[in-house]
Amino acid sequence: MVNLMGDPTAVIVECRRVRRRFLNELGTTGTAFTFPFEFDALVALKSSKLAWRQLLLMERSLGNRRLDTVNEDFSPEEAWRALHLYGPLLYLDGRYAEARRMMEVGLNCWLDGSLPRYRNLFIYVGNADQPPQVRQRVTLLHVYQALGESLASWPYWSEFVRSVPIEVLRNEAVSRKELLEDPTQTARLRSRSPSDA
Repeated sequence: MVNLMGDPTAVIVECRRVRRRFLNELGTTGTAFTFPFEFDALVALKSSKLAWRQLLLMERSLGNRRLDTVNEDFSPEEAWRALHLYGPLLYLDGRYAEARRMMEVGLNCWLDGSLPRYRNLFIYVGNADQPPQVRQRVTLLHVYQALGESLASWPYWSEFVRSVPIEVLRNEAVSRKELLEDPTQTARLRSRSPSDA
């Protein structure tokens, strides 16, 4: 794709052009990489409802089941989609309760032992963006704040606090006890941009 930074409308046009142009050669799977770029461009244009519809179109075209929180047995790939696509897009669309359940189920897979522990889960739980403007920066803390609730009410809160790597706590000069008692401290764990990780 051409460099379209700064022009969300051009990104959308180009993503759709790539999917049409290369569908026969690459198939749906080969062109699906364009969808997240389109989601982000739509969010930049304040069209989060359309971004959500495009996510569902992507899922159908790839033959993926639409994730729901009734079925909490997510595969690693589904947990990734819940955390990176579903939860953030629901949040950006103002559907906070749905976003909370989606992100909780995505995170719970790692915290309940269903999936091997991922040491950097904290990047999905909190950062200092208030409020986040892009999908990649939406965290569970933002969702809970939008609902007017404390992250301490998340059933896996204490398990999460135990899972934060000690070097992360040291770098941010926060103790496990402080974090456990004040969930807003989670924002300190991930105050840098995604490229800093």
